[in-house]
Amino acid sequence: MKTLLLSLLISTSIANINFISPLQKVSANINNSIIFNQKQGYNEEYTTIFNNMMKAMNAAPNTGNVNLDFVLEMIPHHEGGINMAKAIVKYGSNPEVKKIAENIITSQEAQVPIMKQLKAKFEKEKPSSKADSEEYLEEYNKVKDKMFKEMQGVEITNNVDANFLQEMIYHHEGAIGMAKDILKYTKDSELIKLAENIVTTQSKGVEEMKALLKKL
Repeated sequence: MKTLLLSLLISTSIANINFISPLQKVSANINNSIIFNQKQGYNEEYTTIFNNMMKAMNAAPNTGNVNLDFVLEMIPHHEGGINMAKAIVKYGSNPEVKKIAENIITSQEAQVPIMKQLKAKFEKEKPSSKADSEEYLEEYNKVKDKMFKEMQGVEITNNVDANFLQEMIYHHEGAIGMAKDILKYTKDSELIKLAENIVTTQSKGVEEMKALLKKL
């Protein structure tokens, strides 16, 4: 009798350990569905944003004026970054990532109108020297192509917040390289101030994003 009772108790304990309630199953299914929808929604938007940015940057004309070339290239680059940040605010779940994204939106939305004003000014300028123009564009194309390759090569995971950080790190590093490139050639004080600000703020942003990425 004691043996039978002990067997029943053991069987009941095992059953309780392995038992998953219908509510737990529903909760797990909901969580999986949310993750899938976040991943699908963000990745679809990111792909569209990236392709539009790449198309616009590749379509930017080579005017022969390095100042004008820079803003024509950096405007679509910033617009791509803004749209990427808006996408993760929409689909992401990590509050620290969203804060970074919101800061990107604020800072880069403020810089786009400045660059458009500079564009109007630079369109009236004389061309740069042929040597400066060719050297600037050679370095710019290296930076741009490297950025595109790295952004396209980011491994897609179920963690859209981590995906965004890695993509934006490469995006920022591209902007830093472009800004350092123009600083070698421009003599325009407004453009120097803008480019130096891009280098400073986005270098800090890269460090912040790399540190956060290690936690995710």
